[in-house]
Amino acid sequence: MASKEEALAAFASEKLVSSHSFNFIEGWIGSDHQLHTRKGEVAFDDLPDFLNGSKITEKPQEPGNSHRFRVLSFPRLENGRLKIAFPRETYQQIKRSWRLHDFTLEAFLNNNGILCSFNTKETKSILMKVTASRSVGFDTVSIVHHRPQNVTYVLYHSLEDEAGIFNSLLAHPERCLQPAFFAAVLYRCHQQRVERFRNKLDDEIVAIERGTKLGGPGRLFGHRYKHEEPTVKVDCDSTTQKLSYVQTELAVGSHTARSSLKCGEWLVKLAEDDHAEWKKAAGTLEAGKTELEILSADNTRKTLDEAEYVRRRAETVQSQLEAVGDRVRSQTAFLLNTAAQTQSDYSATIALETRRDSSAMKTIAIMTILFLPGTFVATLFGMDMFSWGSEEGVGDPKVSRFFWVYWIISVPLTLFVVVTWLLWTRRDLGRWGRVKSWKDLE
Repeated sequence: MASKEEALAAFASEKLVSSHSFNFIEGWIGSDHQLHTRKGEVAFDDLPDFLNGSKITEKPQEPGNSHRFRVLSFPRLENGRLKIAFPRETYQQIKRSWRLHDFTLEAFLNNNGILCSFNTKETKSILMKVTASRSVGFDTVSIVHHRPQNVTYVLYHSLEDEAGIFNSLLAHPERCLQPAFFAAVLYRCHQQRVERFRNKLDDEIVAIERGTKLGGPGRLFGHRYKHEEPTVKVDCDSTTQKLSYVQTELAVGSHTARSSLKCGEWLVKLAEDDHAEWKKAAGTLEAGKTELEILSADNTRKTLDEAEYVRRRAETVQSQLEAVGDRVRSQTAFLLNTAAQTQSDYSATIALETRRDSSAMKTIAIMTILFLPGTFVATLFGMDMFSWGSEEGVGDPKVSRFFWVYWIISVPLTLFVVVTWLLWTRRDLGRWGRVKSWKDLE
């Protein structure tokens, strides 16, 4: 019956992986009591024979000698959550042949990062997965060391820099006798990618700072760069959008850095335990043990030193990401304040123009008031209602007997206009009094 993890996992199809070859490393102690290693590729169809050790293209000096360690890597073939780079049957065969820990598949599916070890009388297992992110990768490893056979099996999955990890292992084959070294190499490569990701974020925020002319190291004290800085035209909207993108990536980077730091602490503790174990064993070695095995305690110390060094670098990266976050917030606040100031200036300009319009209207009203009486008098006396006599001054001025018609029509009409204006104004004032948002105007 399939486990819960196997039911959730999206295993690769045989059709997808059948055309791929997978890199491996093997190491063993030959008849000359020296450690020998070889790197190669194994086709998917040859995996069963490779796992059982029945098909080896290049024989060791003494085929009867056990391999001290075997490393196999499956690259990431598909993007997406819960994607596994090999078929279900292949995973079950690897797990059964190498006796990997039962939590191996669960660690492969984990996206939050994990490092843990499990010790029994006969085996020591280590599971490690970095915080899953498109920015820094999905590296995973399952390690099991069988004490009775003195054999270590290592299964890498979805390595972002497989060549770099394999080169690091081959550069120090004697340290591969310690199981924790395989996790330490993975951790160092992962931390290097975290630092490169931090550098990208820093470059983005530096470009924004140059564009806004706000910030930059040493500017508070009048420092200027020797080279002339390029002039960048800043669009407030696009820059704010870019800052939002940076802030999103920064959130991912900060979580990754914190997880990496925690993972480093676990790895240091694991390396300390290994160093203490190997140091204790080195004091009780039999005379027949090789010099290579005697030096194993020194190799565990090197792994411990490397893990502690990378962990301290992880601390500085986390601090740097916090500083980048402060700079992002500073730029965001500056742009928002600039936009608010621009809006305030625009509102002030509108208010000034409104005031000017009000002054102009007031001037027009005053001029109208000044000329209206004279206009009224001129219009009234220019009507046919009045007869002023002849141009020679003969005859008396007379008022038409229909003059009352003018007042009968004009007065009610004036009252009608005034009442209509009052009612209309009252209606508008009542409507504005009920307005609480722009939706009320629809």
